[in-house]
Amino acid sequence: MSSRCAVLFAVCGALAAVPGQSSVCRGNGVGNGFAVSTPLTTGRTTTLLFGSLTAPGGFASVGLSDGIGPTNLPLPGFGPLCLDINSGALAVEHFLLDASGTALVTFAVPNDPLLATLPPIFGLAAVFDAAGVSITKTVRFQWELPDAYDALPAAAPRSLHTATPLSHHVFQNDPRVLIAGGATGSLVAPVPTATTVLFDPLTRTFANGPSLSLPRSLHGAVHLLDGRILLTGGMTTGGLVTATCDLFDPVTGTITPAASMHGPRTGHATTLLFDGRVLVSGGFSNWQNADTNFAARLGTAQGTLEVYDPVTDTWTLGPLMAIGRAGHSQTLLFDGRVLIAGGVSTGQTVLAGGTTPIQVPVFTPNCQLFDPSNGTLAPTATLTLARGFHGASLRPDGSVLVTGGAASIGSYGAAACTNSCVSWSSGGGGAWTNAASLAVGVAFHTQVDDPSSGGAIVLGGFTGEFGFAPASAQAVLHTGAVATATAPIGGSTPSGRAGHSCTPLQDGTWLVFGGQAPGATAVTTLGSSFVHVR
Repeated sequence: MSSRCAVLFAVCGALAAVPGQSSVCRGNGVGNGFAVSTPLTTGRTTTLLFGSLTAPGGFASVGLSDGIGPTNLPLPGFGPLCLDINSGALAVEHFLLDASGTALVTFAVPNDPLLATLPPIFGLAAVFDAAGVSITKTVRFQWELPDAYDALPAAAPRSLHTATPLSHHVFQNDPRVLIAGGATGSLVAPVPTATTVLFDPLTRTFANGPSLSLPRSLHGAVHLLDGRILLTGGMTTGGLVTATCDLFDPVTGTITPAASMHGPRTGHATTLLFDGRVLVSGGFSNWQNADTNFAARLGTAQGTLEVYDPVTDTWTLGPLMAIGRAGHSQTLLFDGRVLIAGGVSTGQTVLAGGTTPIQVPVFTPNCQLFDPSNGTLAPTATLTLARGFHGASLRPDGSVLVTGGAASIGSYGAAACTNSCVSWSSGGGGAWTNAASLAVGVAFHTQVDDPSSGGAIVLGGFTGEFGFAPASAQAVLHTGAVATATAPIGGSTPSGRAGHSCTPLQDGTWLVFGGQAPGATAVTTLGSSFVHVR
């Protein structure tokens, strides 16, 4: 079947695409019919997985076209079909589903760079089961070069925002990403926004979303198990820090208030627990006049943590952490515990050259484990280098990879970006070992899992000493033992940025959005973004 499918893709890909746009391209078979694709990356294998977990041994019809539609079918029970079935490029193929109700089609894409100039192909599946017909979401097959960045339309500039997928996994039918809040201006004096935008990978376009209840930046966002997005705290107008929270409902497209946390937080950490609750810890409680009272504002880092229950819309305070922290990391382990690592603990004034007072952050190496089964904290090994605003992600072997961050390694104890990377393992109560170093030290970068390599993609960030820290375009594939440089953000025209976001998309690519790039006299907030293909 793969050779026949390859012929269909070749026919569709050779035709000009005139894709329409539609807001109803997410299928009518949520929880039943699904379609998952990867890009048509030259020199690699493309896959299309489709079917219905409620249709073992059934069959499906896959349609491919050069346009989206929508097309209204004159059949009872069908809404708009998000595929142009009137196109002369339409191709349909039928497949038997296996005992699990799925079919997998794979084929090799020729290693021909000219293919990347072809327009995309769109496809969906009609899955036939005992309940009738389930229409999957439409997927986009984009011709791509490996290790590339596809520039997207410009959106409103912002950094220190959140970018959250609206689906937990690829079988779900809403591939969009909610980009919420953020700010213009610098880290010390940001100007937050209450706006949101929604990115649709199908059309690769942005649409305005509903407004938050108030402007917020350096806040938290978690995708709840019921599909809603919980947005927590953050910095609002004038450097005020808020305890308020919002809930975005992708079904209604609306934002409503959620219960407020017990205290205001910005620069805190958030984690969705396996039981559907949300852990929030630390963060600064005040950021007013940080440009003139920096050390005092750093000193508002908190040691409190609390847990949100979305069923009852309530927050419950947990035990105090060993030390106040902000800009730390939380990593959910396979056993359900959460590793809380590092962060800024306070600020202090030191004398530069013995005469000039400067205000600098103090970082903590302290790490703890939170156990949601009994709501307790336990100590674990301390970081070999105290740091904050670093990257952290879980490895397939259960270890946690921590990359870069800001540390007290600058002149006179000032914060500077480190290239140090370490790995935590749970054996013997927990231990940190050195991992491969980055070529360039970074902080406020992004680190996301790369399932194909078992490693993580590390992108961008500030580099150098804070106060003189330009933004890096560095991109690294880090497997723990090896850190391999890849094409910089933006590809042939590198685009350094920090305080940006990197969000996994359902087709195995990543959305790299926004951020800031300090210059000699001003900070540039970026509205540019890319789809990144590893």
